[in-house]
Amino acid sequence: MNQITIHPTHRKLAEIAFYNQDPKTGKINVKSIPVNLLEALLRMNLEVVRTTDELKNLSFLVYGTGDTEWQHGVCKALDDLAKSFEK
Repeated sequence: MNQITIHPTHRKLAEIAFYNQDPKTGKINVKSIPVNLLEALLRMNLEVVRTTDELKNLSFLVYGTGDTEWQHGVCKALDDLAKSFEK
């Protein structure tokens, strides 16, 4: 079974949302969250998503070339990226 990996950035965003959530309505009070904190986490999130999507798209394109060595390299880069989430 594949393990679902969650990047530390996503965990931090979830933590911030949890602590700023109204217990009665469930709404998140984003006005109480420092903008610089959100901006930094959103930038990190952007990089994680962009890098992951770029590697997945590259893997798909490389598959079409039939170059298995190249594809293995791209897949290794994806695996290494996923492992870095655990740090």
